[in-house]
Amino acid sequence: MERLYGKETQLVLHPKTFSLPRFAELVNCDPFQVALIPSSSYGFATALRNISCEPGQHAIVLEDEFPSGYFSLKTWCDENQALLKVVRPDKEAETLGESWNKNLLESITSETAVVLMSSVHWMNGLKFDLESIGQKCKTVGAIFIVDGTQSTGAAQMDVKRFKIDALICASYKWLLGPYGMGISY
Repeated sequence: MERLYGKETQLVLHPKTFSLPRFAELVNCDPFQVALIPSSSYGFATALRNISCEPGQHAIVLEDEFPSGYFSLKTWCDENQALLKVVRPDKEAETLGESWNKNLLESITSETAVVLMSSVHWMNGLKFDLESIGQKCKTVGAIFIVDGTQSTGAAQMDVKRFKIDALICASYKWLLGPYGMGISY
């Protein structure tokens, strides 16, 4: 048993204690909404294949997004003739997080079909304001896909509160699972 968010719990993907219900509890969803996947790129591709795009809509990704997310979304944009917008922080920003979150929120409009981003940036460790971003996506009707690999299992992840439509996680980080396996909501 481990302590996680003040609760006694067992590691989600440990071979002796593995259970989809434990992951569901960790991210606040129904266990029937959880699926095992072979990789995060597979999870992104599967989620994106279920999203349609209207003429004139665009997709949003973060600057230097992890390659599996970026290339999955770029492929989706190419297939759907959608513009891929890359959002970055202001170069002269004193606070990287405030600038990047502000720019991301401002870029999400009624013409946004999908936002695909990491919960925590893999290169610099910046934690994004998922609650505000998820709310903005819901307000404009955009699909919100989150790569939770860098944080799920180490930081709070609540798909309902953050209004996440698809959460994709490789298991080898904070879920303490093996390479070649992932889990998704």
